Amino acid sequence: MAVEEQTSGSFIVRFAGGVNWDRIGQRLIISNRTVSKLAFKTKRVGSLSSTITFTIRKVSNDSIIVSKVYGSASSVPTSAGFIEVTFDTPVLINEQVRILMEWSGTLGDVNNYLEFWATTSSVKPSENVSRYNVSYTDTAVWDATYRYTYTVEVAPTVTTQAASNIGETTATANGNITDLGSPNPTAHGFAYSPTDTTPDIETDSVTDEGAASSTGAFTSDLTGLTPGLLYYMRAYATNTAGTSYGSVVTVRGIRAVGAGYVWQDGPFVHFGGEDGNEVIYNPPLTVSGSEDPGYLWTEGTELNVVDSAGDERSEEGTATGDTGPEGSAFIEGSELHYLDEAAGAERTH
Repeated sequence: MAVEEQTSGSFIVRFAGGVNWDRIGQRLIISNRTVSKLAFKTKRVGSLSSTITFTIRKVSNDSIIVSKVYGSASSVPTSAGFIEVTFDTPVLINEQVRILMEWSGTLGDVNNYLEFWATTSSVKPSENVSRYNVSYTDTAVWDATYRYTYTVEVAPTVTTQAASNIGETTATANGNITDLGSPNPTAHGFAYSPTDTTPDIETDSVTDEGAASSTGAFTSDLTGLTPGLLYYMRAYATNTAGTSYGSVVTVRGIRAVGAGYVWQDGPFVHFGGEDGNEVIYNPPLTVSGSEDPGYLWTEGTELNVVDSAGDERSEEGTATGDTGPEGSAFIEGSELHYLDEAAGAERTH
């Protein structure tokens, strides 16, 4: 826990008696802090029965962000000191607000009131004493004697490791929470996708291993993978400060089909890599016309295929810098290579 405070000050104005200010406190900016307690320096003079409530209100529309009843003004000590409330639920604040004491019930008089303390020296930048009666009066030369307790929201930190236990349709995703952040994560796991190169928890497939209370390695079971199709995957962890991601790694379901075979299925080109495992070119090629299904050929600098629906698909591969006989195609590792018609330049998918 940390504290933001102004400890300097002296009695400057009556509150809840003598002058009809319904609310009094400080206008200030709270940046990305979760506030749990609020206190003001005051003392009671005479006898009061009004109820005192501590509030934090938005400057933008005066709505209450959080409030807590302190109790009867009669319980405020008669010697000056901080009186404090603890909010039932700490609240994240990231805007300009007013922190206030508010009274309700029976108004006192010039002999029965609460002292409101503030200072005219060491006034913090962008802070003003704020008083309310029908409308607010903000006084820049005063700084209220206040204190609030808070924690800073910090996003967690995660890393992604290579997948393990890879089967045809399943794999084990591996990650590590290296810093829990503050507060602890409420969810962690993996986001993965065959099309999104930076998968996220909003739009892609997700595993959720629940809340986390300690750093260290964690795993998730990926299921329903398409054999041979490349998936992009990264670890994530979420707390109230946001969602953090690890780096992206790839995983491909393994199915033995024999090395060197090339075929198409639907919009995808399939082939057996040098290790004999199936590889699916991802993403599917772009529709460019219509022909009889089943053909695979090179045309200009593009690889062409006609899918089972008779849609011709084509896309230009990435040039490797090598050359060779025009029009030939071959497998190298887990990549499909071809030599284009234009200049025999080697390209790969």
